[in-house]
Formats: sequence, C-alpha cells, structure tokens
Amino acid sequence: MIEVVALTKDMELKWDYYISNNKNALIFHTLEYRNVISQVYGYVPLYFLAIDSDSNVNGVIVSFYTNTLVGGKKIQTLPFGVYCDILYDTEEALVSLIRKLIDVGKQKNINFIEFKLKTELPSLPSDITL
Repeated sequence: MIEVVALTKDMELKWDYYISNNKNALIFHTLEYRNVISQVYGYVPLYFLAIDSDSNVNGVIVSFYTNTLVGGKKIQTLPFGVYCDILYDTEEALVSLIRKLIDVGKQKNINFIEFKLKTELPSLPSDITL
C-alpha cells in the first residue's frame, strides 16, 4: 500500500537520500532548486513522496503551483527547463503520485497540469489521461 504525502521539513532527509540514489534524478529534483524557484519567483512548491508500508520512499514528484496573468492557475512539473521526470520504483507509486497531483489541482481549481517529462510513462489506468 502506497501513501502519498506532501514533503515536510521532517521528510527532507528522506527526499535527499532518495534522489541521491536515483540515477534519473536531476538538479530539478533537489531541494535547492525548489528553494530558488520559490524564493525568486514566488511559485508554490508542491513536492510529494510515495511512501510504502515500511516507511520507505518509492517515488517523488516535483511540481509548482503558479498563477500568472498569461497562464492562469496551473501546476507545472517544471516551470523552467526542459523536463523533470517523476521518479518512481513501482507503478503503484507512479499512479499514486499522479493521482495526488490531480487531486491537488482540483482542490486549487486550476486550469491545467503541465507535465514536462522526458521518459515515456507506462500504461496508466483509464481514468488518468496526460
């Protein structure tokens, strides 16, 4: 069973450990990048971790909530840059992370979610379309 939780100060070491041991992690996955984008542009970071029943991280997703005159309300997996893949160990973690982002988008009444991904995702459940 996977539980998706928002990144908190208490979880930052787990986040750092997970991305430092993931060969697909980029600078965009780092907390330093999050801090720069948040402080310079005022975008709200939405960082989530997929946690299994043993309290291990099975995946992470980077995203930001933005509300601009041109783009309106949206969630972006990367406001600047080419791509930032979702990192995951299991498809259950991947699906859970995507569903969490969709739920947050509904709560914030956003216009759309923009996924900037390099890696093609596996087949997703029919209720999820990207």
